Amino acid sequence: MKVGIVASDRREWHVQRLTEELEGRGAEAYMLPATRFLSRVGVEPKLSVRGYPIDDYDAVIVRKVPGGTAEGVFYRMDVLHRLEDVGVYVINPADAIEVAVDKFYTSARLEEAGISTPRT
Repeated sequence: MKVGIVASDRREWHVQRLTEELEGRGAEAYMLPATRFLSRVGVEPKLSVRGYPIDDYDAVIVRKVPGGTAEGVFYRMDVLHRLEDVGVYVINPADAIEVAVDKFYTSARLEEAGISTPRT
């Protein structure tokens, strides 16, 4: 099993722990910096990081998607969506991140689900 960990730095403790656990269970674990995502149309591989294909991974665990320009953030989210589209199982998928980082949208979704939220 091949698993990617989306994070900023392989020295971060959570990346190290996830890597240890995954490798201890026989998986190949690779740190994937979101700032290095490359997605292309009409070319193989469709998705890569630093020239290495990632569209053949079994799963990707998203730990951190860095900020930046709106265009950069949208692009990173698009890559996560596309990973799902090509069959990669994404833990902490783009849809969940998009809701979680938007306080108003989160509150609206909670209200729709019948969960009380403070008035805004």
